[in-house]
Amino acid sequence: MNLDDRNELIEEFFQKVCMPILDAKGADYAGRKTDDPNQNFSIIAELMGLSKYQVWAVYYLKQVIAILNAIKVNPEKPVTSAESIDQRIADAVNYPLIMKSMLIQDEGIYIVSDKD
Repeated sequence: MNLDDRNELIEEFFQKVCMPILDAKGADYAGRKTDDPNQNFSIIAELMGLSKYQVWAVYYLKQVIAILNAIKVNPEKPVTSAESIDQRIADAVNYPLIMKSMLIQDEGIYIVSDKD
């Protein structure tokens, strides 16, 4: 695999796996008709006495730990049971992007900046 092949694979994975998972889970957690797609983090934060970023960290680390456990169990070919390894990888990709959206939301701007 060369660099172009890898880039194509990543782009395809993002479009065909990451985005559909982000959309489906986002609708489940926050609801489709909300103005705040990240509201589940705030709701849980309030219920648990945490910040929404601490709640985000728990969700993100859950995915990372599942991937690390898959590697520990089968270092040559990691697999997971409850969700596919592709789903875990997609979630591990999506959560930092969700955090970025939370930061942008808190700043009150909705443009992507290359200065961050």
